[in-house]
Amino acid sequence: MRASILAVALTTAVSLSTATLARDLPDGGVTAGEVADALQGKGLKAEIGKDAGGDPKITSGADGSNFSIYFYGCNSGRCHSYQFAAGFDQKNGMALSEINKWNSEYRFGHGYLDSDNDPHVLMDADVEHGATTEAISNNVERWEAVLVGFKKFINW
Repeated sequence: MRASILAVALTTAVSLSTATLARDLPDGGVTAGEVADALQGKGLKAEIGKDAGGDPKITSGADGSNFSIYFYGCNSGRCHSYQFAAGFDQKNGMALSEINKWNSEYRFGHGYLDSDNDPHVLMDADVEHGATTEAISNNVERWEAVLVGFKKFINW
């Protein structure tokens, strides 16, 4: 009996702490600060700045590589979507057939080659009609997995 009461109390405490951590965000998207909080919650740096068009941009890094997060459809500080982006400067570049193989075999994160045939990987998140702090955190985790997988794929 005592053990089952303890188990119920522990389960309730965990549920309440999870509910406190995961909160709904308003319609209209997310702010750079909310995404930065998710990055920092995962132990990653998050430097908020602006891109060339004046929209928010976060500079961060994971697994020894830098990446950026670009925001789109911003209105009054809330943005409808955001995009994780990383590029890798390779001495001899990469073949189009190789990046096409990534795109055909991996569901999350799409790759492309720049004008020097250097590989880049992107991952988009649509949050126009609302999100939760937990969903943003999950996107950060998914991005980290995409980044690690992409680097392995390109032999970085």
